Amino acid sequence: MVLQLIVLLCQFQAYGASFKVDTLGNKDIIIKVPDGATKIMKTHNNPAVLIIDVASIYVNSLKKKFTIQYNSGGSEDPTFNIKWLDGKTEKEFSIEGTELDFHSSGEILISGHTNNKFSQKRKVVFKNNKLSEVEQPYYYVGIKSKSLIDIDARLSPDEKSTTTFHLKKGEYVEVLLSDTSQLYFLLKNKEGLLGWVLISENQRPTVIKEIFFKGD
Repeated sequence: MVLQLIVLLCQFQAYGASFKVDTLGNKDIIIKVPDGATKIMKTHNNPAVLIIDVASIYVNSLKKKFTIQYNSGGSEDPTFNIKWLDGKTEKEFSIEGTELDFHSSGEILISGHTNNKFSQKRKVVFKNNKLSEVEQPYYYVGIKSKSLIDIDARLSPDEKSTTTFHLKKGEYVEVLLSDTSQLYFLLKNKEGLLGWVLISENQRPTVIKEIFFKGD
């Protein structure tokens, strides 16, 4: 499917620049860069996907220049490609998301609800001449919602563990964390009790209203 560029804005702010890319398929793609970044804004001629070279950033502490490229993806999978040179060889790191914040230190923060069950918050760092995601013990979710079915929240991420509280359909619940596989989620009920619940992959909400797999 041909994606059409509707709006492409560069809004300069105190911390640098914020680029907002709107397309027919992917809304509100945000790319933030620090002061000193060089604006590119070159759109590639590709009939299947939207590809834009957005900006380049030279990181003094790393002695490296990085180029940020946005790719809308072949099936509505917004992706950030980050490129740099290793000698004369161009290297590339790709990560899906809808918002990228490139810090002057070289740290990169990414978030977005795409090919996952909620808007994951991740960090990428450059080390040993490569970019890699920083491991986390859990992912922070931070969603206030309601249950779509009756739920038994459990002591540990295990369906055989003890029930800590029961949640009825339609009751308020706060989703605090997920494990790194995004299978088990830590819930807090209105009384402040905590418990884990299993939410299997599904492309529509079946357990908690805002938790569902958004993607192929």
